[in-house]
Parts: sequence; C-alpha cells; structure tokens
Amino acid sequence: MPAPTGRALVNAQVALESFSLSADGKTLVYVLRRVERGEYVSHLWRTTWDGVSPQQLTSGRVRDTAATISPNGRWLAFVRERVGATRESPAQLWI
Repeated sequence: MPAPTGRALVNAQVALESFSLSADGKTLVYVLRRVERGEYVSHLWRTTWDGVSPQQLTSGRVRDTAATISPNGRWLAFVRERVGATRESPAQLWI
C-alpha cells in the first residue's frame, strides 16, 4: 500500500468538536466534523451514555456547532453556518 498523501490524510479525518450531556446523564449530543468535497462539515449526533445506537440529527453542507441540551432535556440549541458562508449569510441559532 502506498504512503498516504497529505490531502488524503486531511480528507480522512473525523473529529469530535464538542458535546453536551443532558441533566439526567442519559443522553449525549455531540458535534462530529468531517471533510466532504474538500471542505469541513459538522453535524449533530445523539446517543445514550453507553454509546448504543448513535443517531445523526442534522445533515447537509453545513457547520453545526455549540450544541447545548436545555436543563429539562426538551430542547436542543445549536449554531448553524452554511459551508462557504459569507457576510450575507451569517451563522444562525437553531432550536
């Protein structure tokens, strides 16, 4: 197998950017960053504390960050920015 190039290493990376644990400690929401078509995208995922059955919550050509579960566990707030966003399309707070 040939040695990977720098570009291949960047494109293969996956990073956990941040996470939020529910007040009862049962649910974990985390931000998973990947490289798609040469650009970073980040999506929200939810799982139970034991890691069983992770579920992707968001998708698209976006950077979703700063996920926070409300104290009562009913709401999830996060910041969304489109990949390649400009000043005309700033980040938004989603709930």
